[in-house]
Amino acid sequence: MVSNILGAKNMLDLIVSQNAKDSVFIPFSSAFVYGNTSKGNIKENDYQHFEITSYLSAYIEAKRAAETLSAAYSKQYGIKTVFPRFSGAFGSGAEEQNTAIGSFFSDAIYKRDIVMKSDGQDKGDYCYLSDSVTGLFYCLFYGQNSEAYNIANTECFLSRLEFVEKIADIAKVGIVRNVETALKPTIARGARFDNTKLRALGWKPKVSPEDGIERLIRSVL
Repeated sequence: MVSNILGAKNMLDLIVSQNAKDSVFIPFSSAFVYGNTSKGNIKENDYQHFEITSYLSAYIEAKRAAETLSAAYSKQYGIKTVFPRFSGAFGSGAEEQNTAIGSFFSDAIYKRDIVMKSDGQDKGDYCYLSDSVTGLFYCLFYGQNSEAYNIANTECFLSRLEFVEKIADIAKVGIVRNVETALKPTIARGARFDNTKLRALGWKPKVSPEDGIERLIRSVL
């Protein structure tokens, strides 16, 4: 929590100290700000319940606090701020990340069977990196001050298992379920972003999940 909140505060204070009012401050966020929800088509104001006394809520609280702090600085000092909320972005370099998606691609690239540590039924939107980056630029250049925008390819709404199956099929490897170390899903099952607000700015995704997976694997072979 400290790194997210104080990091945002330090950057905002730097903008104020330099009188850089033409700057745009963009704290990156994700689906976690919406809390524990399985609601479909999550819009930018669809906040749900989560247990504030749980250590698992630290990331949620930190991201929400950074957005609120940014909005407060915007009001007081006239700094423009926009809140891009990314779905499951993936692309070149993902295989090096210490995340579930990173481990899936690392296994696939090195021709190992992909190890899953969950039942794979939790669902989410996956968005290729180039689409995520263009979404970010649309937020930067066309987004309204102190507004949030969901960056998601709603045509890539897949369960974790479906996504892994696509990776395994393209990489020609198997899938192993490690049920002894199965993890509790960290993303709400069935949660789906509504990207209508970002599309209204003119953005639209162009890369399918299959094409994105192929691009990633080819980029390191």
